[in-house]
Amino acid sequence: MKRIKILSFVAVCMALLGLTAIEAHSADIGVVFLHGKNGSPNSPAIKGVVEAMKSAGMDVRVPDMPWSRSRGYNAAYEDAMREVHQIVEAMRGKGVKAVFVAGHSLGANGAIGYAAMFADADGIVAIAPGHTPDVPNFQGIVGSSVKKAKEMVAEGHGAEKAEFTDTNQGRVNSVTTTADIYLGYFSPDGSAVIPSNMQKWKKNIPLIWIVGKKDPMYERGDFYAYKKAPVNPANQYVVVDADHMGTPDVVEDQVVEWIQKVAGAKLKKK
Repeated sequence: MKRIKILSFVAVCMALLGLTAIEAHSADIGVVFLHGKNGSPNSPAIKGVVEAMKSAGMDVRVPDMPWSRSRGYNAAYEDAMREVHQIVEAMRGKGVKAVFVAGHSLGANGAIGYAAMFADADGIVAIAPGHTPDVPNFQGIVGSSVKKAKEMVAEGHGAEKAEFTDTNQGRVNSVTTTADIYLGYFSPDGSAVIPSNMQKWKKNIPLIWIVGKKDPMYERGDFYAYKKAPVNPANQYVVVDADHMGTPDVVEDQVVEWIQKVAGAKLKKK
């Protein structure tokens, strides 16, 4: 019953946009969804929102990212973006008309980074964005490992593996990867800095940024990064009553509706 109500609401939105159900059919919509740090394509935190997209008829891919539990930072941040781009290109190659890149936590960070490195997305969905190497508190935890990695690079050992510190929503653990890869993710001047990547977007891509009131990111407000995105009438900054891990579950309907609306507007122009 809940899904029927959602689809009915979407139908109303499409009608307001002057679209028929066929013209804005969800089979025309693809989503590459990036899981969070130490997660997997089957992570419970993203299961609900992914299933909501699939139930709406969207072609959803959830790749195993380099920051997953199984891969453990086995590829550079830039290479992770290239992996996403291959999926996006494959979707477009099979005729998907509107492709969105979405993510939760470090996956949301990656979705934003994808828009900085590639222009090939029709919308970015950032749910509870996380991983903030530019923030002093974050560096207070990983700073010694960043220094260690930089020293290894300076000595010509950037491609060698070592044990470094990681932090995930206050929990501290260790990771084993190369110094080069580690710096890309954890250095304050590395590749995974959300505000910097937001300013590097290659085109004006619609963005929905969703944060929970119980998430540390909430305290940084919209000026931390959201306001640095290109101004777009479809942009939304959404605040919900949830914590970092619970945010995806409370925004399933809103995310589906936003994607449908943005995709419908694009199809209407064609």
